[in-house]
Amino acid sequence: MLIVVAPIGYTIADDGMTPIEEFQKKQLKERKEAEDFRKYNTESSIGDGLFKGSNLIYLCGKDRRHYACVNDLSMQNCERRKDMKCMFIQKTKGQRECFKIQSELMLKSRIDSYCKN
Repeated sequence: MLIVVAPIGYTIADDGMTPIEEFQKKQLKERKEAEDFRKYNTESSIGDGLFKGSNLIYLCGKDRRHYACVNDLSMQNCERRKDMKCMFIQKTKGQRECFKIQSELMLKSRIDSYCKN
């Protein structure tokens, strides 16, 4: 049997962490969330008027042929700008799911057969 003794004024949480350790863990989590949010806001553009989102497309432009997860506004931009040659593939529940599917498809193949020059 293990007995943990904490200094006076300290309590040990169920997971064995002191209040200071719990606070530090919470701070670390909040910093990561803030960094992820900052990163999303500053790195959300993927170029050519496209922004990250949950719509999976395939770009068939003359310089770019690849999968991308874009937002609804980017989808409208694709429809208006015929030079972008975007092919809609799938609307996902969220950006994370879109990235997962995108990654799986990238490993399989490109869809050049849909790209008409």
